[in-house]
Amino acid sequence: MKCLQSLLLAMVLHLAHGQVPLSVPALKDAKGSELKNVVITEAGPDGIKFVHSAGVGKLAWDQVPAELRQKLGWSESKAADLETLKKRISTAESALQTAATARAEAMKKRLKPALVRFTCNNEATGGTDGILNGKAAIMLGILGQKSGTVLDINAFKLPSRSTASALSTYVPVDEVEIPGLKADREKLAAASKGQGGEDTMIGGMEINKRRAELTKANTASQLIRFRVTELVYNGVLGVCDVGGALVWVIGANAEKGATITSLAMPDGEQTVGGKKYRRFVTVK
Repeated sequence: MKCLQSLLLAMVLHLAHGQVPLSVPALKDAKGSELKNVVITEAGPDGIKFVHSAGVGKLAWDQVPAELRQKLGWSESKAADLETLKKRISTAESALQTAATARAEAMKKRLKPALVRFTCNNEATGGTDGILNGKAAIMLGILGQKSGTVLDINAFKLPSRSTASALSTYVPVDEVEIPGLKADREKLAAASKGQGGEDTMIGGMEINKRRAELTKANTASQLIRFRVTELVYNGVLGVCDVGGALVWVIGANAEKGATITSLAMPDGEQTVGGKKYRRFVTVK
């Protein structure tokens, strides 16, 4: 069975927990072709990924049927919130990069920094404009500060590149942390892991890596016998013959409904669809 590549790095905009993996009888791809026996394996900020009877696929959210989007907990408002988050991060990272480039140029030219007092006004391209020594200026790499905030900061004054510009341009000697950027990155990283959490996002290469880690830790393998209830991109879900425990066996490959015996190493627990599964990784 083919494995989907795991998504890296899932945010405050959670999709409905426990809906993935989700089986649907059929689903149309981006070209309108109908796919059979579809199991949605990932639901992330950019859409869904799935396996089907003929292989694997993915769809952007605007290509996913409305009923299915609703079942997975996706909405236009969440999409809009995510775009706002991405834009905010992009603006902040662009400002940091602009400042880094200017800082390197100032150092190369051996400009002498000075301690200055900068009063923030409004955010501008690459930084924030304000008042420095009674004159209008722009401080690169500074964002997220309230108007009127006063910063005492060591900065380089950059040579003017345009006689048309009335603003003197400065860049801090050291990078200044942008308030909220770390939290925004964590939110986006969380969203990028998609529904279910990082532990469920295990593709082919990750299976081998996790198997090696468990082996190195001398994890004892167990012989488990179970009936397959669901196919997922990195293995199968099932119910043990003895005791009825729910299991997620990563690396296993079998038809839905089949009863199989597998030698596998225990790897904690994972909640799927509101049910707690004992997770295992097969021994090669």
